[in-house]
Amino acid sequence: MDALAATGIKGIRVGVEIGGFITLSDWNRRAVELMRENMRLNDLSNCRSVHADSRVLMDAERFDVVDLDPFGTPMPFLASAGNSVKGMLAVTATDTAPLCGAHLNSAIRTYAAHPQKNEYHRETGLRVLIGAIVRSLAVQGKAAIPVVSYAHRHFARTHLTIEKKVKSIDSVMKKIGYMAHCNNCNNHHPIPGLAPTLQKCIACGAPITLSGPLWLGQLHDRKLACEATAEAERRELNDARKLLKLCAEEITTPMYHDYHKISKRMKISAPPITDVIKTLHEKGYCASRTHLSGTGIKTDADASTLEEAVLDLSR
Repeated sequence: MDALAATGIKGIRVGVEIGGFITLSDWNRRAVELMRENMRLNDLSNCRSVHADSRVLMDAERFDVVDLDPFGTPMPFLASAGNSVKGMLAVTATDTAPLCGAHLNSAIRTYAAHPQKNEYHRETGLRVLIGAIVRSLAVQGKAAIPVVSYAHRHFARTHLTIEKKVKSIDSVMKKIGYMAHCNNCNNHHPIPGLAPTLQKCIACGAPITLSGPLWLGQLHDRKLACEATAEAERRELNDARKLLKLCAEEITTPMYHDYHKISKRMKISAPPITDVIKTLHEKGYCASRTHLSGTGIKTDADASTLEEAVLDLSR
């Protein structure tokens, strides 16, 4: 189901390229007229269009896949989508300013979360969105498990598989928590759970700031991301292939460091990112690029180790 289908382009493309029976819904009468015309032009018999409040339709019917792609936040539609979906839920949010901490009060009202605006705010926003989805569906007795998630251009999007098992719900809820950030030494630490007690940086002892609650688990199922990369390459979708390849290669460590900002703080020229990652590997750490930033490095090394690697390469 394309719950906020507008002219129906996304759902129609699914119907043409993949098949299955597709439901397109929108509250705007003119949009429904356009989607019906687009269905006619594509000679689709496996689609239906519905002029309705998508929340009413989702509360009344069950769908294997539900796609939420609204203007702004998906939160007003999430309870109905969670009630309706059986297999996979895809959610897009375009209100990136609240999610990333630029409009804090809006984030608190909409997502019941407190995101900090820092160098990895794009990932914070994506994880706040996923955390809100996971918590919402847990209330309805469903586990939402992210399989491919990304923040790109002006939006964040996540695809989640749905399981209706208490064990699975408990498992995903254990991956909700907070991210502690130290402005003194630039380290960040995940804090699992909904009642954070950490007040000082575990590396230097300085006061910390917290972002959350948010998702601390993996953003991608690597096998699925690799398969999606191969499919994008087969279809010659170059932009999608590049994005998905970065997603597939990312390590699971939450958040990243902007190594250009590290170089700027140390007043040195930034070395090639591949050299920094290679140096971290040689030191025994996990490290990778991230789709979230061209200058971002994900690593399980602490900030001082990363700074040392950058400094050594600049000499």
